[in-house]
Amino acid sequence: MKLLMFIPSMRGGGAERVMAVLCNGLSQRGHEVVLSTDLSEGIKYPLDSRIKLVALTERKYRKSLYGKISYNFYFYRRIRKIIKEIRPDAVISFLYILNPKVILASRGLHIPVISSEHTNFKVKRTWLKTIRREYINKLADRVTILTKADFDYVGAKLKNKVIVPDPLPFLPPEKDCDRKKVILAVGYLNRYKEKGFDRLIETWSHIAHKYPDWKLCIAGTGNSESVNNLQQLCVRYKVDDRVQFPGFIDDMQSFYQRASIFVLPSQYEGFSMALIEAMSQGCAAVSLNCPSGPEEIISNWEDGILVGADDFGALEENISYLIEDENLRKKLSHNAIKNMQRYSVENIMNIWENLLREVVEKKA
Repeated sequence: MKLLMFIPSMRGGGAERVMAVLCNGLSQRGHEVVLSTDLSEGIKYPLDSRIKLVALTERKYRKSLYGKISYNFYFYRRIRKIIKEIRPDAVISFLYILNPKVILASRGLHIPVISSEHTNFKVKRTWLKTIRREYINKLADRVTILTKADFDYVGAKLKNKVIVPDPLPFLPPEKDCDRKKVILAVGYLNRYKEKGFDRLIETWSHIAHKYPDWKLCIAGTGNSESVNNLQQLCVRYKVDDRVQFPGFIDDMQSFYQRASIFVLPSQYEGFSMALIEAMSQGCAAVSLNCPSGPEEIISNWEDGILVGADDFGALEENISYLIEDENLRKKLSHNAIKNMQRYSVENIMNIWENLLREVVEKKA
């Protein structure tokens, strides 16, 4: 099949990493893959050399009212032009900010469109986001949803939905890893409040003095303002020498293998790619049971630890448990490596291929 993929950018992030894995996996299975994205920001993740890249935009966005209106008309025409020129067997679009544009731009072209959602449906939304996700998504041939929790929550509002978890990009470690006394959190720093990084720093400040050999590391991209805000919090809570911000990590697999503990302090997630990545590499994980994802990923006290949503007191307590109990860390690590293989690329690619065949055959 010839497949056309759309995503706003590939600058780094969970959905962007998933897009890279999906493109590579489909290309390696013999499909012709074309990826359309903002090329001006670069591609942070390696792509198969056979994948063709097409600029999603060829014009700069202007902030004036006329500029916004003009750009939106141009953007729809640009997407439609790309689809007409490529003439794919199917289109896959990532992220709710782009999905409705792709769905509407493709109307009348008789090409099946799969809209792929990567944020949970319970998160507080504006009326515009509700229209995008609950109404325009109805026009797609299929809408992929990451979790059963979201599938049940949406219910009859979206009858064309199907659960497709994110694929795990890493193979399990081949041997025991040389783990450092590092507590790791990963995410987009510009969304540090939603990711809970501000409260994680506060939480760490309550116990850091008890564990002088341990450090907290918060990895991920972000602008200078966000990084500065987090660094100022570290100064305020007197842990500026105990928290690191390494930025974007090229070899994330090795980075996970060096960490002992992984923490997910998010207020909400679509699925949490970082959580399954960290667990697949043997990090002992402790996570807030935020909507949605962690409850379906972690088997509590078997391969990770779940605490109540927004319960940072319990998060603090369980970080201490993990620091102090090496045997518990090893148990969770061993089980996590084994259990996360249900999200292997092979398993998830099978789901995607079956879905693609279904929509293409139905449209024929």
